[in-house]
Amino acid sequence: MQSKLEMEIRDHLVRYLHGESGLSSFEEWFVAASWAVAPGGPAADLVGGVELALAEHSSGHASEKTLRSLLRPFVAARQDDERPKPAAGAPSRHKSSTT
Repeated sequence: MQSKLEMEIRDHLVRYLHGESGLSSFEEWFVAASWAVAPGGPAADLVGGVELALAEHSSGHASEKTLRSLLRPFVAARQDDERPKPAAGAPSRHKSSTT
């Protein structure tokens, strides 16, 4: 389950990736929201990944187009987290290819 901060970060990422907010707005919000994340805490991996992508861009190693590509997987992770997990022992909805 995602922490509140993880959900907020992913929501802001979606807004940035869909063009609803600019990069500078996202960065300003992100820095303020994530400055006190504890190493090993629930949002640490997400924050670290976003920080790395932003650093690649700000150092000139990644264009904004590349930055968006680097950030997209973090949004996809949100969608995966929100999908209901099948109960243990529940039958799969996918047909077996060995029929």
